Amino acid sequence: MTFERPSAIADYVRTSLSAVVARYETLKYPEHVYDELREVFSTASDICDVDIRRALEWKFGHTGKSNYPERHKIQIVRVSRLWESTDWPSIATPEALFERLRSGGERFITAAFLTHLSYPTQVPIIDQHNFRSMNWFITSIDPAYHGKKRPSQFADLLQLQDLLKHLMEAWPGSDVPTLRQLDKFLMVHGKSVAR
Repeated sequence: MTFERPSAIADYVRTSLSAVVARYETLKYPEHVYDELREVFSTASDICDVDIRRALEWKFGHTGKSNYPERHKIQIVRVSRLWESTDWPSIATPEALFERLRSGGERFITAAFLTHLSYPTQVPIIDQHNFRSMNWFITSIDPAYHGKKRPSQFADLLQLQDLLKHLMEAWPGSDVPTLRQLDKFLMVHGKSVAR
């Protein structure tokens, strides 16, 4: 999708960026762990069970916890096995990694998150909150747009990446936020947007 008026969205985000980002749950999602995960996942073929566990515990908001839902523990084991069985020479693109995880039975958000960690500048973090926020912004400048409720395919990641790119390009002034700041903004903003 091409965004016709990204400057209107950038103006809106700029006026509340700091206040909204300040509400991001840093205790639940520690930034230093996220930074370490991005570094570790830069060589996806070298990832081990411990790395998968740390990544998914961060994604689920369980960093530092040992007592969390059994279904998350089972999912971590399942993803570790899938990752271990992957033919890494055949995974040459973010989309190939994402599709490998999805074809292995992994949920969209988990597959997207692990793909993001491996390709952080090419694939954004996506979840229901920032996807809802993206749809809210697009609808605010194009009332005819009717986005879907939940992301479900790789094209949704590309649409979010496109929005982020256009926001940065249309940003007024020289204090352009980082992709991480925009991600935090969209996540927090998306939690407050009517469902």
